[in-house]
Amino acid sequence: MVNLFFIALVIWLGGNLIRVSLIYDLYEPFSNFILKSNYTKEIQIQNIYLYSNSALYTNISYLIVLISSLFLFFNKLKELKLRGWLFMSLILILLLSPFELYNIYCDYQLYYVLQWEGGVDYFDGNIQRYCIDKFTNQFQRSLGVLSYLSGFTSIILFVWKPMDKINQIEEI
Repeated sequence: MVNLFFIALVIWLGGNLIRVSLIYDLYEPFSNFILKSNYTKEIQIQNIYLYSNSALYTNISYLIVLISSLFLFFNKLKELKLRGWLFMSLILILLLSPFELYNIYCDYQLYYVLQWEGGVDYFDGNIQRYCIDKFTNQFQRSLGVLSYLSGFTSIILFVWKPMDKINQIEEI
């Protein structure tokens, strides 16, 4: 179960990094969300479609991370005292789960607009609001960075396994 947790965590982090690069590709570098002038409307909406469709994979992998972390937390409650790295990883994931669940909800709203309401232009109010509000809202950006940092920290903890008292007990 621990391996499933970390494989899904890596897929979630990688998918989110790809998604962020897709959406930031629409804008001029170092600008205040000014669209690139050399992109046609088709390229703009294609980037947004790719961003929205890739949410399926990243959101499913995050839900796997969340469910497996809850399963690990309750099934290995006594063992968590001996595996400090696992405890820290689970706490990091569980603390930021409300924000990630809100992001999943926002991703679903964008997907719904694109697939069912016929959003075919970046300048559609719902699409533009989602794209710009998500990255200009200071609170959302801060929590987004924190979720990346918690994910990377969990991976680092999984690799180095600090505070693992089971190994220390076996060595004695």
